Amino acid sequence: MTRLSKLSRSLQGRTAIVTGAASGMGRATAHLLADEGVAVAVVDVNHAGVQQVTDEITGAGARAAGYVVDLADAAQIEALVPKVRADLGPVDILINNAGVSVPMDLTASGWEDAWAFTFDVNLTAQARLIRACHADLVRPELAADGGGRIINIASTEGLGATKGMSPYTASKTGVIGLTRSLALEYGETGVTVNCICPGPIRTGMTAEIPDDAKSKFARRRVPKRRYGDPEEVAQITVSLVLPAAVPQRRRHPRRRRHDGPEHVMLAPSAPGWGRPRACWLPRSGWGPNPILLPSMGPLPHAGPCLLAPALRMGPQPHPPPEHGAPTPCRAVPAGAFGAPGWGPNPHPGGGNRWSRAY
Repeated sequence: MTRLSKLSRSLQGRTAIVTGAASGMGRATAHLLADEGVAVAVVDVNHAGVQQVTDEITGAGARAAGYVVDLADAAQIEALVPKVRADLGPVDILINNAGVSVPMDLTASGWEDAWAFTFDVNLTAQARLIRACHADLVRPELAADGGGRIINIASTEGLGATKGMSPYTASKTGVIGLTRSLALEYGETGVTVNCICPGPIRTGMTAEIPDDAKSKFARRRVPKRRYGDPEEVAQITVSLVLPAAVPQRRRHPRRRRHDGPEHVMLAPSAPGWGRPRACWLPRSGWGPNPILLPSMGPLPHAGPCLLAPALRMGPQPHPPPEHGAPTPCRAVPAGAFGAPGWGPNPHPGGGNRWSRAY
């Protein structure tokens, strides 16, 4: 059969680091990557678990090497990547899966230590590993073959909260923020950075929860009314590291910062104006709007508008001084023009300007 699709779903020959790979979601992810032809660096603090998972992979005919690493130790993280590179090749995929949970009330005597340890493993280690793998992930030959992949495992605790879990909740919220920030930093390099927030999963971290408590929680909070299995999360993880997985990033319409590029339309409603024209919003900088969509036609009385954040009325908050006062106008997604309630441009005449949206 001739394939109809163009983007590759093959991971054959790639190299991945998977942290927390001795058990649970990390083990399942290591197994699944190995099944797809990836050479897997099995990383965990548990020596016996590292050896077992490494043996499972190599026994199945795939490539793997085990590394016992304390991710709370910056020096051990720094030493890891050169070893992986020497044993398995340069790193193409990084799965930051390792995590710890230390339940602790804010006023408890051990809270300071619990906070520091949790952040060292759950958040700081992720950033350190990304830094250590940076040169491998952005190398040109990988960019030409789909680009590097980074997956940070967070938790639904990063989107909500549980009493007595402030170190864990705060660290997982930090993982989400780290992912968002690095997705922007790496966007133009071809490296994708994604975050997965699993809900309740049957892992070592949840093993001590009584089954009746798990069942009660799942019935109340999980659509499928059950805890998830580690491989179910691993399947999502692997789908995001495929060469074909190059998602087009879309900002929430209420977010103030526009990190583009996206097609947007400037849609004033002053009398006599023609159809709105589309512009291409750059990451930064001011200047004229030279890029028009042919189908949109000209805007005959273009005013000195400033591009405000998408779906938000009102002036641009930080216009350059040389452009004078901002003009109330509205930027909306391409194809959405014609929606009611667009704002007028009270200053027709002159040339359109775009701005960095803050």
